[in-house]
Amino acid sequence: MTHLDDVTVLICTWNRAALLEETLVSLACINVPATIHWGVVIVDDNKGISRARMEIIHPVTELGLDLRQVPTIGGVPRFLFGSAVHDLARWLQAAIRGDRGARFAAETQLWYFGGQLRERLRQR
Repeated sequence: MTHLDDVTVLICTWNRAALLEETLVSLACINVPATIHWGVVIVDDNKGISRARMEIIHPVTELGLDLRQVPTIGGVPRFLFGSAVHDLARWLQAAIRGDRGARFAAETQLWYFGGQLRERLRQR
């Protein structure tokens, strides 16, 4: 047998952690021949909501990192607060300079933090 091309499954999600979990379980059950190398790419809504829900459902990552051991504030990983302050500063600097691209990039990170915070607070 010869090696076939790699296959990538692309999954786009928007606040659908439960459906994402079902999809990933279904993909894991597929019997794929050894000659096919495949992987999954998940595109999140960048609001952090789906990711936060998946981390609550499956707190241990594929690399074995137990996310329950990560220090948190209000259920949100502590390091995200520092990142949010940094992103807010970048957003303000970009707004002052009138750099719409940099402002958008910083804003998307702030939305990610907001989504994580919202979902963690909702779970409490």
